[in-house]
Amino acid sequence: MNENFKLNQLYNAYECGNLSFYNTVKYQIEPDEVIERYQTLCSAFMFPIAGRAIITLDNTEFEAKPGTMIYVPPSVITEYDKLYKKS
Repeated sequence: MNENFKLNQLYNAYECGNLSFYNTVKYQIEPDEVIERYQTLCSAFMFPIAGRAIITLDNTEFEAKPGTMIYVPPSVITEYDKLYKKS
């Protein structure tokens, strides 16, 4: 699936109705913490507030750092890697 198709799919999903938030979670991942890869059940938005990491969503890497937002679609394999203590 190409990136333009994914962006259009996201746009169409959020353009056609109300956006509802079911839960808000704040969590911290330590630099030496190991997190097993997992498959997401629903979509999520991630807003890093400190530190840095590489988040891989279905084999596509994104840099997570303060000031960025990462959209995580449902049913993707999610992995965290290369965590850094300081931004």
